[in-house]
Amino acid sequence: SERLVSGESILNGDRRIGIVTSEAYSPSLDRPIGLGYVRKDFAKPGTFLKTETSNEIEIMAFPMVS
Repeated sequence: SERLVSGESILNGDRRIGIVTSEAYSPSLDRPIGLGYVRKDFAKPGTFLKTETSNEIEIMAFPMVS
C-alpha cells in the first residue's frame, strides 16, 4: 500500500471522521504505519477505513504486530 500523508483525512465512505497525524514506514511490518485521531465510534481495533488518497487503513491496538 502507499504511504500515508500527515494531515490527510480519514474517511468512512465520504464522511470525514478523523485525521492522520504522523506516518512512517515499518521495516519489521514491511508496510506503512501511521497515527491519527478518529471519532470514538470508529476507534475499535479491526475497523477498516480509508484515507483521502484511497489507502485502506485498519484501526489497531498497541503494540502494532501482525
